[in-house]
Amino acid sequence: MRRLVVALGAIVVLALPAASMPATRITVYAASSLTGVFPRIDKAPRYSFAGSDMLAAQIAQGAPADVFASASPKQTELLYHDGVLRKPVVFATNKLIVIVPSSNPAHINSVYDLRRNGVKVIIGTPSVPVGAYTRQILDSLGITQAVMSNVVDQEPDVKGIVAKIALGEGDAGFVYKTDAKPAGTADPGLGATANSLRDRRRPQELAPCGRAGLHQAGDLAPRTSAARGGGLRPPEAPAMKHAFTVTAVAAATLALAFLVVPVLALFLRIPPGDLIHALGTSAAQDALIVSIKTSAIAHAAVLLIGTPAAYAIGRGRFRGRALLLSLIELPLVLPPAVAGIALLVTFGRLGLLGGTLNALGIDIGFTQAAVILAVAFVESPLYLRAAIASFEGVDGTLLDAARTLRARPFRVFARVALPLAAGGLGAASALALARGLGEFGATLLFAGSLQGVTQTLPLAVYAQFELNLDTALAIGAEFVFFGAALLLALKLIPGWTRSISLWTFRSASSPST
Repeated sequence: MRRLVVALGAIVVLALPAASMPATRITVYAASSLTGVFPRIDKAPRYSFAGSDMLAAQIAQGAPADVFASASPKQTELLYHDGVLRKPVVFATNKLIVIVPSSNPAHINSVYDLRRNGVKVIIGTPSVPVGAYTRQILDSLGITQAVMSNVVDQEPDVKGIVAKIALGEGDAGFVYKTDAKPAGTADPGLGATANSLRDRRRPQELAPCGRAGLHQAGDLAPRTSAARGGGLRPPEAPAMKHAFTVTAVAAATLALAFLVVPVLALFLRIPPGDLIHALGTSAAQDALIVSIKTSAIAHAAVLLIGTPAAYAIGRGRFRGRALLLSLIELPLVLPPAVAGIALLVTFGRLGLLGGTLNALGIDIGFTQAAVILAVAFVESPLYLRAAIASFEGVDGTLLDAARTLRARPFRVFARVALPLAAGGLGAASALALARGLGEFGATLLFAGSLQGVTQTLPLAVYAQFELNLDTALAIGAEFVFFGAALLLALKLIPGWTRSISLWTFRSASSPST
């Protein structure tokens, strides 16, 4: 019987930017379905793998791509007509298949089995090629409504589908044939992959292997005479006390287990040797370097600008102060993705300030400068609000005493206010740093995920989750160790800040000053 290849001829398209190709290392933006392919062909280029629609949006905003390999001609044709790319060229084709977990718990043996009640199906979102092709196939078979009612998740790229099926989060998923079992890798937990989907006259067989309120006195009901006479009966009091104790202990145990077990799972999933080995991969090392570099620069800028700003706001009393504080807090309640879009439409090539910056020869979007701005944007409100509170807590009489001694404003700030607020500032700094290192959404949308350039540790976890789970776990373990070190530092902050304050006051009162 003929194979169903509806709209699957030429699903991968190569397009070159209109600008001339550089003589140095090129940058390739490629569909996630090519994650296990391109690096095997050539390891020299810089690769950024994601859904074709996301990559196309980044390129349209000025992402520095030399080559764009899309999983569908739709995105490249649109960019071509906008004058962003050269004419697209088809260089490969693929086929759509259905994959199941290796244990095949739902006993999926045909695409028509996906119509059964209770079957958990994972597909791509409508905007990505694999999702669009899946819907075309289901329409051609006349089973769209039945199968879509069983869809439990829609992923933004094909690698996410593969990862979810391999982890047993779904019973079946639609992916490209080349994604089911990447060449040169171990079995990812998938069952035997199907051949191309066949038509309705011959369903494809899938191998089965494969927060406490306070009451005022008048609010409380008067005690009964029995209660005044001696309270509860003696036999009941111990039993109720014991029951409450057991309940409280059980609740504490459950809460502790809920918080600790997932963290321990990071280390128990794979042997320690493999975990250490995974930290040596180029993806983990590149992401670590990018994260340290960008976070250090962003955090230094936040401390340098945010500390005097927090002092001015914390010690000042002026009209509109409450509104100003609300504006500082606003980014804290914004989703990271919204922050990323806001930065993109402000500093991107087509953004509010993009034209001016471009005229000055400054490109920010999809560079390390974009990562620094994204990190600073999400961590600065956290630091500013806590720093303002710290300066508000400083005893004003001490600052007034320094001024009566003719100390200049900067000296009052640096030699009196700053040491007194050091404890709160240190805690605020540590928490802001942690928030910046863990930033994901704003960075992804504003800077992209280019390995060695803009791919930070959180972005590397996301990328490696779909490619190499061991590496993703190793990077996650790095965050656990960093978090433990950060908590230890926070515990030590009160001690060392007292030492700093004592040293500062002794220095300020010495004859040499």
